[in-house]
Amino acid sequence: MAYLLTKDETVKRFQRGEFFAPDPMIPGTNFSVDYQKSGYDRGHLAPAADMGYSMETMVQSFFYSNMSPQMPRFNRGVWKKLEMQVRNWAVEYDSLYVVTGPIFDSAMPTILLSIQDG
Repeated sequence: MAYLLTKDETVKRFQRGEFFAPDPMIPGTNFSVDYQKSGYDRGHLAPAADMGYSMETMVQSFFYSNMSPQMPRFNRGVWKKLEMQVRNWAVEYDSLYVVTGPIFDSAMPTILLSIQDG
């Protein structure tokens, strides 16, 4: 995931919801069942707090294509602090490019991802 975050976009105009959804542009991205009882959070790659400048971007930030399984302590701790720091840098420097993504390591625990047609 990569996006430009500007100072103006850090001003929240729309509140965060909890409306996770499949990405209508990518078939097979309804992973709601896979996260149930998995022990993982649905971690945003592009945080909802960075997308509060429009309703469209807020809704899109909850697509499963923008999620990566994260351990709750990591997602709600150091990852959340990093997201806040990135927003602070966007304000300080007027804009910045943000690049995030998962770690692919076969030694890490996994969750079962079901195969779905969307």
